[in-house]
Amino acid sequence: MVREIGIFSIWIPVMEFVISLLAKLVIGADLVETSVQIYGIVMGIAVLFLSQIFTYGENLEKEVEGLI
Repeated sequence: MVREIGIFSIWIPVMEFVISLLAKLVIGADLVETSVQIYGIVMGIAVLFLSQIFTYGENLEKEVEGLI
């Protein structure tokens, strides 16, 4: 679930950028401002790293469970 949150956090700013580019082509270059929210992308990458840490911890827990 955490991994999906990370993917969506990256996906939303990318889709906003693509939609703004399409709007720029349709409406005109002067009326639409194109920008990317770096905060969402950075947060998404951080959440993806966090999900990998959770996955690694879960694998370690399964390994240790058999030893005790």
